[in-house]
Amino acid sequence: MIIISLFENGYLLHLDKKDVTYLGWFYGDPTCALIDHDGKWAIMAGDHLIAIWNNGILTEIEFRGTFDMRQTGTDTVHILIDPWYDNSAVWQLNITTMKFKMIKAFTDYQNKEYTDEVIW
Repeated sequence: MIIISLFENGYLLHLDKKDVTYLGWFYGDPTCALIDHDGKWAIMAGDHLIAIWNNGILTEIEFRGTFDMRQTGTDTVHILIDPWYDNSAVWQLNITTMKFKMIKAFTDYQNKEYTDEVIW
């Protein structure tokens, strides 16, 4: 699988089936995306939306300010909210249950100059 964006729209390309899943419209383009290490699910996020494809089912969740993500378990990801926001934090999302849990506040970059390389 490959995950791409084109003109503010997100797509998951299933190369083995020669199929495409439309993930949604992301104002200003998606900010990040990843595919599960085992290829069971994929996730794309932007300023206002998180789209999750899990074994053929697409779920969209309204979620503001996603800056970056990383896989932390077989069915969990950590989501970094824009480090320059007043309410910047790291959240955990369970892909199976679709439940969010705040892991910690993240204030390391507040009142600092913008950078693409955020260490979190």
